[in-house]
Amino acid sequence: MSDNLRRHRAIKQALKQLYPKEPQGNLARHLNTLAGLISGIVGSKSTNLPHVASKVPNGKKVGNYSAHATF
Repeated sequence: MSDNLRRHRAIKQALKQLYPKEPQGNLARHLNTLAGLISGIVGSKSTNLPHVASKVPNGKKVGNYSAHATF
């Protein structure tokens, strides 16, 4: 298991602990996105979006992810 995936799973598990029940639907999707964003920021050690997108363990190309994730 890669470090990126291990980090992503740990962050996702920590976020899930904040809810009394298992998140479902849009909430689960949003938590997964948040976990990916946090994992990417921690892994890239910067907030430059292409660097963050390259550390998100989702298999998408950097260009596709960074084009959709705007702040």
